[in-house]
Amino acid sequence: MSDMNIRDISGADYEAVLRTITELSEERFHFLNIVDDIANHILMRLFKFASSAKPDFKAQEFVETIFPRAVEDTFQNYQKAAFAYCFSKTKEPELSEDISQEAIMEMLLSRNNINNISAWLFQVTHNLLCAYYERLSQEQRVYELLRRDSAILQELSKQEDNFDITYLNDADKKMIIASEEYKKYEELLSFESLTDFAQALDISEKTAQKRKEKIIRDLKSKTMLAMGWEASQDILNYNQYHAIQRFIRELLSLENIEKYVKSNEELSRKVSDTMQGIEQVHDWGIVMLKNDRFMLHIFSLKGGKTPTNISFNIILNDRNSIVLESCKETELVATHKMPENLRIPIHLGESLWSYAKVVSILEQ
Repeated sequence: MSDMNIRDISGADYEAVLRTITELSEERFHFLNIVDDIANHILMRLFKFASSAKPDFKAQEFVETIFPRAVEDTFQNYQKAAFAYCFSKTKEPELSEDISQEAIMEMLLSRNNINNISAWLFQVTHNLLCAYYERLSQEQRVYELLRRDSAILQELSKQEDNFDITYLNDADKKMIIASEEYKKYEELLSFESLTDFAQALDISEKTAQKRKEKIIRDLKSKTMLAMGWEASQDILNYNQYHAIQRFIRELLSLENIEKYVKSNEELSRKVSDTMQGIEQVHDWGIVMLKNDRFMLHIFSLKGGKTPTNISFNIILNDRNSIVLESCKETELVATHKMPENLRIPIHLGESLWSYAKVVSILEQ
């Protein structure tokens, strides 16, 4: 890869950096699809050097140097996610620490290909918790709750057409079965094929496929809301999801903003200024605040360089119309220069999952 100035990283240079990260990751981690997570950590550090990089800065050397630290950060995040899940179920920090470390250890020792690390990690953490509480008869209630949640999580993550609500509690199950979404789902299942479904409705198979996707997404959305989920794209039903997608597209094009701000000229100008220079939304998330109010977060590498996170408070009503109440650019990923005289005590800088430890486990 040719030398490049970090200020000008884009296009082919950006792709070359990604190739280097991919090569280093695949060389070390044969069974884990970890490239994207490591790349995120490295790229964030790469962008943060933009304001202080010297003219002779070489991005490839930087990637090779920072790779061990990125691995450590990645596994720290994995353990934090496993710990958070354990603690939400048990409220026991020591147990959560033990289970989350054991889950990471199993992941490193696995000789099976793990493509979706997050899903695998949550499932294994779930299994470890179940095994722990299974041994404790006095905690039978927690064990049964985990079993139920595990079954539901597996169903929600499936891509197949069938959907089992057996493991919902009685009240939620009764509500789901009585819903219009479930009735449509049962009607869908009564047909042996998509072709039969399309013929019965006198529509094309393409339209029938969209109807099928809507039925399944609507049912899963209703089930997740019944379980208490509040922060996920999956809590949105089919029409809500596509309304948000349309809203994001119009934010990028800055078209029809006026219809969302309801004659609020100051907010319209703020949205235009905030979205200026953003050509693509790389990821987005949504949190239900109350009833029809949501907070939408979009993440973008502004201009292909600067990491940007923008939050929108919106109303999404029953007609799937969106009203924008406010927007704010969150400075979570701003560039900060490390003071030259800053010293961190050694014991505070130690990583629980050091690169050397990760490598030693991989080589077992």
